[in-house]
Amino acid sequence: MAGPVQRHAGAQPAQPQVGWVDGRTDVWVQNLDPNQPATVRVDYYPMAGVPPLTAPEEMLQPVMLLWPGQSSVFRYRSPRPPTDPGTPGLPFGELGQYAVIVNSIRRVATLNHTVEPFTGAAVMYTNVDVAPEIVVPLMTRSFSRPADMTSIVSIQSTETNPMTTVEATVYSKTYFQEPISGQYDPPRLNAPVSRTLSAVNTGGSWMTDLSTWDEFTPFERTPPNRVLVGTVGWMRLRTPNAATRVGAEAFSNLRSINTAVSGYAGVPVGLKTMRYYLPLFRGLFDGITGLSIVNPDATRTARVRLTYFGSDLPGHGCPGQAPTTHIAPDGSDTIPVPPNENVVLYQLPGNAVAPANVGRFPLPANCFGSAMLEVTEGDGVVAMMHDVRVERGPGGVNVVRSASGYMPVRQEDAARRTAVPVVRHDSTRVPGARVPRVATGIQVMNVDPANRPANVQITFLDLGGNRIDAAASARVVGWRRAHTWWTGAVPGISDRAPGLFEGSAVIESDVPVAVVVSIATVQADSVTYNGFGAE
Repeated sequence: MAGPVQRHAGAQPAQPQVGWVDGRTDVWVQNLDPNQPATVRVDYYPMAGVPPLTAPEEMLQPVMLLWPGQSSVFRYRSPRPPTDPGTPGLPFGELGQYAVIVNSIRRVATLNHTVEPFTGAAVMYTNVDVAPEIVVPLMTRSFSRPADMTSIVSIQSTETNPMTTVEATVYSKTYFQEPISGQYDPPRLNAPVSRTLSAVNTGGSWMTDLSTWDEFTPFERTPPNRVLVGTVGWMRLRTPNAATRVGAEAFSNLRSINTAVSGYAGVPVGLKTMRYYLPLFRGLFDGITGLSIVNPDATRTARVRLTYFGSDLPGHGCPGQAPTTHIAPDGSDTIPVPPNENVVLYQLPGNAVAPANVGRFPLPANCFGSAMLEVTEGDGVVAMMHDVRVERGPGGVNVVRSASGYMPVRQEDAARRTAVPVVRHDSTRVPGARVPRVATGIQVMNVDPANRPANVQITFLDLGGNRIDAAASARVVGWRRAHTWWTGAVPGISDRAPGLFEGSAVIESDVPVAVVVSIATVQADSVTYNGFGAE
């Protein structure tokens, strides 16, 4: 294969070690080159402790040619052996857990989409950045019972040396609640907890499950007349030297059989920044978001300001809302993040309370839009946005029905041309549902540093790379505002016959924009991912 090779690490287990009884991973790849075709190869690597890779021929697609803007999918399919009596999961193959590295002669975008068909749980996430020091911006252990959300981190080595060693340190707080009043106690700040983890061979991937870290047990001893709510924090991964690099992906809620699972990337500490853009927040608008902000500085407190901008679309609680800041506990508009700590800012309206929440969301219920996070003191933070839908379950207990996460966009990563590798839509109506069975929302935020309006054009393509002319659309998006393209209202997609449409999109703007994509499936888990700057 001629030309430079671009390598993307994707540490994705198709079947995590704990909890999921089944699973299938599709690896989506989109050519970001606007003019030249891309030749793509996907290499598969077994997880640590898993038998050597013995994949069927139909999975090993060594080379795929993608035209400019085109997406395609490396989709694992393996028939059930005729002599096997059958267990759940075998129709999807016997590969089990694995990691992938995508190689291309052009710049490409990659996405991993894993679905657990028994529960409908799903995660979708991008390729991960590799570095000698990684921040995993949100870690939980037995959090928000009865959900018992607990983090698993998948770590991938990209080195050729025989052994990669990583020191993993978790910085956390544990929360307790008075059960009669429902009031939360001030959090208990825990001492850092560290473990040394190891991986073998290039591309090898291994996992650590916070439920197995018994070092947390003393922190969880419950005071009298209190109940344990759980532990929230973040993880720092360090290799022995600057030449050894790893990538990481975190998963929340894989331990139990449930629908709501989220996945999000670890971030190289060198990519912390002073300003982030969040194209999507929800304040009880078909969900609630929460922003985890990490200060990885060991000595200096950071201060941050979070400003909200209501969506330009009608039909919700804050259309065109004037810029409004998150209210700090002291009533100011900046929130302190102490050294080696994280804070979580929920977009939870009114007098509602939530464990680990800091400050107060200033907007009404049924509100959604975009936001901007600025560091007013300190030398940068790392952040991630968690998105959940909570419903009343049996006995009046709140149940998390879907969950996903995305990474806020740095100013440096905003682009005038953005690739959206996966667009899915199925107009089939599910009884009792008010939306199609599957629909995609593409949220485009104007982040122009010169405060100009954005003239935005979106183009949809099918998996063959053919443009869907009826779906092309243009909008003017105000400064810091976001516009939503929802496939349920896109001609050429929404009016197709029932059945699953899969394709991609390309967004072009005359000023930089930030893009987040959400795919919602009725009676199953939602997924969210970041668009790819394609300039």
